[in-house]
Amino acid sequence: MKIAMMVDSHHPVRDGVVAAIDTLRKGLEERGHDVILIAPDPGKGNRVEGVHYIPAKSFGTFEGYYLPIFPSDSIFRLKEMGVDVINVHGFAFMAVRGIACGKLLDVPVVITFHTPVWDFIGEYSPFDPEFSLKVGWSYFRRLFKRADVTVAQTPSIAKELKENNVKANVRVIPTGIDTGTMRPGIDGSVIRERYGIAEKKVLIHVGRLCPEKCLDVLIKAMTMLSEDVVLMIVGKGASEAELKALTADLGLTERIIFTGFVSDAELPLHYAAADAAVSSSIYEAQCLAIMDAMACGLPVACPHGRAFVDFIVDGENGFMFDASPEGCAEAIKKCLSADPSIGVNARTTAVSYSISRSVDAYVSLFEELVSTRQRR
Repeated sequence: MKIAMMVDSHHPVRDGVVAAIDTLRKGLEERGHDVILIAPDPGKGNRVEGVHYIPAKSFGTFEGYYLPIFPSDSIFRLKEMGVDVINVHGFAFMAVRGIACGKLLDVPVVITFHTPVWDFIGEYSPFDPEFSLKVGWSYFRRLFKRADVTVAQTPSIAKELKENNVKANVRVIPTGIDTGTMRPGIDGSVIRERYGIAEKKVLIHVGRLCPEKCLDVLIKAMTMLSEDVVLMIVGKGASEAELKALTADLGLTERIIFTGFVSDAELPLHYAAADAAVSSSIYEAQCLAIMDAMACGLPVACPHGRAFVDFIVDGENGFMFDASPEGCAEAIKKCLSADPSIGVNARTTAVSYSISRSVDAYVSLFEELVSTRQRR
């Protein structure tokens, strides 16, 4: 099949959405499918070979993001390439373009929905939060209804769409995890030596440094843990200065390490250097970072809500807590004293979310839609 993937964001952005796009694209190409990736143009110096770009403008509020607001010849390019299906990743300009292209070319359109923006739409909108949320849901209902299928990453997100009167064809397909790269048995001692934490109990958090990750909860939880526990915060983002200031105010500078951006090659080593992984975000749609940690056999501590309730069984493959520093600290303590079976069970859970299974589900969906369209 020829699959056009139209995405709201791509490199140089480094987040869970871009990681999911790269993972799916690679998996489809390894199966012999032709994937045409179309993304907003990030400008010279940030372009990736093999990606088709649409003229775009920098989105000032979010560094590294670009808005494809200008006219383009994408519809003509897709027609010339003879695509069989369009898979949109996002919900903004590229989603609208994708729906329009699908209608004009008479090919099915699948929207993969990654980010439950209704949680924080009021924070970023210049209008009244209640009004912004109302308008947002109205837009989602119209958008998703126009797609042949909307893919939700977890049953929890699918349930939220239904509860908010989204009358669309929703399928659940989780993003696949690379359980070959992320695995137990990797030697992480080089990372422990690098940061001088060889004899410490090490926690790891991986993700963007932004308000949605609720890292203030995790940092405050560190004040309730013993002095031999350290935290590696892996990633970068707009909240970095604020989080470092909070760390200093709480006297935790020696116990919290901000590693900055970590390459794909070194990320497994950082997980291997940790004794447990933590997420403090209540906004996750799936949380690839926690799934990666579980694939590495780490016990994990996560808030009791949304995506996590879909794959974590408290006390069996991880530990859950209420969204408070106190609850977070207690779950971390359980992780650090957990029976080895917790890590084994975590790994087993992650394997059930492998890239292979995810790609199988997408291929099956695409073939079903193409076949149905051809029988019309």
